Amino acid sequence: MASDRFQCLSKRNKSQRDQCLKSLDMHEVDIYVLDQKGLVDLWLFEKKMKGLNEQQITDLITGMELVEVISAKGSLIHDLSAFYLLAEDLKKGGSILGKYEITKKGAQSYISFSGNHKLRSIIKQSRYLSSNAKMLALGIGKLGLKAAAKGGVILTVIYSVPFRTLELALKKDYLLSNWVVNVSTDIVIAAISGVLGYFAGVMISAVTTTVLVPIGFGIAVAAIFGLFLEYLEGEYLVKKRLIAQLNSFVEAQVKHESDMKIQRYKSARAMNQFLRFNNG
Repeated sequence: MASDRFQCLSKRNKSQRDQCLKSLDMHEVDIYVLDQKGLVDLWLFEKKMKGLNEQQITDLITGMELVEVISAKGSLIHDLSAFYLLAEDLKKGGSILGKYEITKKGAQSYISFSGNHKLRSIIKQSRYLSSNAKMLALGIGKLGLKAAAKGGVILTVIYSVPFRTLELALKKDYLLSNWVVNVSTDIVIAAISGVLGYFAGVMISAVTTTVLVPIGFGIAVAAIFGLFLEYLEGEYLVKKRLIAQLNSFVEAQVKHESDMKIQRYKSARAMNQFLRFNNG
């Protein structure tokens, strides 16, 4: 790791140097799965963050023909065209990154997208999202490497939909392949499935906790459930906690392998001594 960082620092071109250093860190992706009210609230506060006053926002709503939808805080989004209007506006403004998907499920609809990190500061201002949204953070790292090494990813999922709906939204490979570019989609889906299966199995949807799940492929995933407001306020370093969990697991695996090798050596030595004694 130190040699990799030295190679990055030795590059003369600043942009290449910065890009190289960035690749050594875990890639971070924010994923949102929001219901109608969550999307409307996010849209409103995104406009306020960009400096629009109440009259300008009202004029924009009128021009988009969304007066009734916004007034009802999204509860009247029965026509998906309104959902798409809000989503396209957020994408045009740089808040939604890449592909997004709007799904209608009975009388309810929800949107899944990768969001700009700046949206985190919006959510804590939104009364609806700060009260109703939850957070699930996943750190995916390769075993045998420290978690800060290249190849890892941290997914922060902010959602205001039921847990089962969240499961469906996060297992779509055509979306994940667009959102997470430096880790295999199969690995990401396996990590998500393992963690969501764990949380669903122990029924802790209202409890804050941290778990670490080996998922095969030489990969482990650490997950934090809850800690939403603390995370948004920056008082709780979720990234550091995830990396610490992964690193401690790597160290435990290395120690286990070392202990097993020592045990095999001792067993082989004892067997050789036994055979020499009997043949002597």
